[in-house]
Amino acid sequence: MVRRLVALVVVCVTSVFGLASVAGADLPLYPLQFSGASAHGRYQVLVETGCYSEGGQACGGSPTPNYLYVEVTTPAHPGGMCPGNEEFQFTNGSIKASGAFNVQQAYAGGLTVSVHGSFPSTRSVHGTITMSHSCPSDYFTFTLPRPLVKVPPPGHNVCYWLVKSGAGRLLGSPPPLDDTPVTGISPVTGLGQCEYYVHTSSFVNFSISQQDGIPPVGSQGVKAVSGLGPGAGEFGHAIAATRESRSEVIADVSFHLGSAWLSIDDEAYGTGSALKVAKLEARLADAARLIYHLIA
Repeated sequence: MVRRLVALVVVCVTSVFGLASVAGADLPLYPLQFSGASAHGRYQVLVETGCYSEGGQACGGSPTPNYLYVEVTTPAHPGGMCPGNEEFQFTNGSIKASGAFNVQQAYAGGLTVSVHGSFPSTRSVHGTITMSHSCPSDYFTFTLPRPLVKVPPPGHNVCYWLVKSGAGRLLGSPPPLDDTPVTGISPVTGLGQCEYYVHTSSFVNFSISQQDGIPPVGSQGVKAVSGLGPGAGEFGHAIAATRESRSEVIADVSFHLGSAWLSIDDEAYGTGSALKVAKLEARLADAARLIYHLIA
């Protein structure tokens, strides 16, 4: 069982992050989480940057974190006088304008723990762990993988691609750019979802994920779509329209980009005729092409 020791490092984070625009600063662009074993496997390390408002709510797609959390866990049998299965938590740490950070605390029995490091880039962190009581020092370097697709500018969600490409206007109305749910975009992967009502007769859902929801081309009425780059195996780039009833049609375009799938759904009401179904499919295919040429 891991015991937790929490160290409160009280700082004024607002004044520190106010310097984030200083030239050469390598602050993380979004709230991110880095974790793993230290270089020699001596500790488990968690470094988390975050953004919270005064009311304690997450700040969504805020580009600049305003707190730092560090956690270090010792192994079950570290040897010597070094405590085993201890989890040292440092909350309310700060990041300097240069991207450097330093947290340290003294505990009962004279044990001291310190972690200092920096962000060599906006997607990586490097640090050194130092403890007393014959605990060995170790260092860590964690680098997050590149996004699967392009990431919208800070503060925007996946809806950004619909607006910037003109696809939203083609579908009837531009989506909200800044009404960003926390799940609206992942700055690590670029994955996310945008859904909104165009009007009372149409609902649009645009998503970027790692899973294709359309069956293979040629099955269940699924047709191929051109102008969306190279395909991906049997799935390729596909469009499918399902007539739910005489007055409701759901059309979906799905296409592959890198290692991600992009999908646009349009649930339209009052469009039960075959002609209107064909127009809906064509409009979605054109919207997908606009997005593809912007992100690819």
